[in-house]
Amino acid sequence: MTLETIVAGGKNVMVFENKMEYDVFADITENKMSLPKQLKPGSDFSIVLHYKGFEKPGTIFEKGLRDSKNGFLSSGVLMINFSPEFEKLDADLLCEFVFVIDRSGSMNGERIDKAKETLLLLLKSLPINCIFNIVSFGTTFTTLFSKSKPYNEETLEKALELQRNMCADMGGTEIFKPLENIFKNKHSGSYARQVFLLTDGQVSNVSKIVQMVRKQENTRVFTFGIGNGCSTELIRNVAKVSNGKATFVKDKDRLQSKVMSAMRCSLQRGIADVSLTWTIPEGCTVINAPDEVPPVYPGERIILYAIISGDIPKDFSGKPTLMLTGKAGKKNVKFSMEFDMNSCTHADDSCPLHRLAAKSKLTEMELNMADENALVALSTAMNVPCKYTAFVGVDKTATPLTSEDVEMESCSNESFDLSSYNLTSPTSKPKSGFGEKFVEFFSNILPKTMMQSKDADVSTDGSKRMKSASKRPPSSSSPGALHYMAPVFSRLEMLDCSVYSVSDTMMSYESHAMESAMMNSPMDEDHERRDVVKGTGFVKDDNIWKMMQLIEKQKFDGSWQLDNLSSMLNKPEEEIQGSSIVKDTDVWATALAIAFLKKEFPDKKDEWEMIVEKALNWLKTKDTEEKDIVQEAMIFLSA
Repeated sequence: MTLETIVAGGKNVMVFENKMEYDVFADITENKMSLPKQLKPGSDFSIVLHYKGFEKPGTIFEKGLRDSKNGFLSSGVLMINFSPEFEKLDADLLCEFVFVIDRSGSMNGERIDKAKETLLLLLKSLPINCIFNIVSFGTTFTTLFSKSKPYNEETLEKALELQRNMCADMGGTEIFKPLENIFKNKHSGSYARQVFLLTDGQVSNVSKIVQMVRKQENTRVFTFGIGNGCSTELIRNVAKVSNGKATFVKDKDRLQSKVMSAMRCSLQRGIADVSLTWTIPEGCTVINAPDEVPPVYPGERIILYAIISGDIPKDFSGKPTLMLTGKAGKKNVKFSMEFDMNSCTHADDSCPLHRLAAKSKLTEMELNMADENALVALSTAMNVPCKYTAFVGVDKTATPLTSEDVEMESCSNESFDLSSYNLTSPTSKPKSGFGEKFVEFFSNILPKTMMQSKDADVSTDGSKRMKSASKRPPSSSSPGALHYMAPVFSRLEMLDCSVYSVSDTMMSYESHAMESAMMNSPMDEDHERRDVVKGTGFVKDDNIWKMMQLIEKQKFDGSWQLDNLSSMLNKPEEEIQGSSIVKDTDVWATALAIAFLKKEFPDKKDEWEMIVEKALNWLKTKDTEEKDIVQEAMIFLSA
């Protein structure tokens, strides 16, 4: 069998028996590199692409529709997609880690097994200068320590004992109280608190939890939703208000690698108190979307929108600039870029960037509990759903519905006058995401002809609300309908994050509805569970359990000892001891463990990489007698 690969921008190809690696350069994507490869039937083959230069800023400018009566659509929108490269920040970030594990009944089976494996990886990856704690919750909650304790051999062993004996035996799902208990324990201001929340459940008090998390200082919450039944609103919003990361993991996916990616992110010092300064042509004004820029972390790509009102002079020859400033600890940092409005890639006439900017603003408004009428007005004006304009109907009867059974109503393309809405009320102004400039700009989005629209009256009566809400979603024939965004995909291929943003915008509410509908679906009774290695809690999946056993034997400082390594390395104990090329047997044992992980589990690198880095840092403090100890260990294992 012959496989032919064609890679746009490909260069510096390396061919191995079961793998091909390419460097892909952003500045030569018009060039295509092709290479055939003979494959053996039944063998695995992988293609690895190393992207280079794609972190450079990219801009897309979308002109407004000048004949539109919609003030938002008539303004221009600039999207900037970039990954800031700041000077090296202080690496030593003292952290408190709190692992919050859902042990409710729904976690029984593979889910709790994955959670136990993941907890082991997290515990072994902790930096030696941190403090930590473990919280288990269900209907009630328990803590490993009354308050976080320093990470050392003694506290690690207590944590591992808890990890080995974890079961999904704590009843229902109550998340508020365990989080409240964590936040009541005031930590030293020198420690940045990193909370890892793993759950598969639904809760009824999402808003209460989100508002509690929002009030915490120097705290980030990384959330992980397991399976189809978890609360997407909880997972997304808790992470967002705390500047953490939200991750959803299907039952068939490996939770371990996703959590370790978040672990690495938690150790990075971010850029907080971020502000943007624009230099644009005279006579133009800029509204940021989002209004409040979240913290920026090195190596991460961010997307910002600028809603530009006013006419850009035709003879304008200068280059607008953007300055991003913030603080990393006590250090001031900044990043600047300039762009040419005339040379920006232009998006499609269906205005997808306008709708993405509106989506960004709506998301911010929802999290900041902005005025409901303002959310409905922007949502219906831009045909982008929010929580007040997106509904799911579930037919619990056995009678199938036909198109004749449902009365369809179209939404008018006009909109409301927002001047009647109290956008600056005390309940919405402080955290609504509105500045005075935005209120003034937003009040002129659409003409005053919709002031008499029935849709503008948002009733507090439940039955009337549903009737009114049914009129809000646009018809498929509406000029502003989201299906008009499809043609822009080809234009956005140069910025892959933008493509995914478009998908997220259109699919977020659909996926939320599907996950909610699937929440109570019974598990297939014929679902085959994998064996669990007795006494360890590790899922027996090929040789992964061997990897986990080796990791479990690592000491808190990152080292290994020769004891009990022979069974895992498939070498006699006498041979291992006699092969040591240094006097310190712990140094040799650590090198062997590193080499074994690299040699036997390259496809699980995301899971053991931080554990190996910790071991390598320990080796740097020891006398290796000027030898490449890891390479020598690799040669020994390969013999």
